Amino acid sequence: MTVQIFQQTVSASFDVAGLGMTVTVENLPFDWDYRHGPKDEVGAGEAAKWLFDNAPECRAKELTLKWVSVSPAEEA
Repeated sequence: MTVQIFQQTVSASFDVAGLGMTVTVENLPFDWDYRHGPKDEVGAGEAAKWLFDNAPECRAKELTLKWVSVSPAEEA
């Protein structure tokens, strides 16, 4: 059985608890494997992980997803 991985791009916006601000991640590439869940959920998780890894002010803060948009990655 062959598992297909689909290259996707996610943009997502989150409210950050305790900071009173909204942050948006745009055009973040990720690989979607349908076995890990719906692409919107996986994409939102990837965007949140990116924030935790790259925005120190968001670490250890609760994120509330406002919106997410996932689309196939454009061919290079």
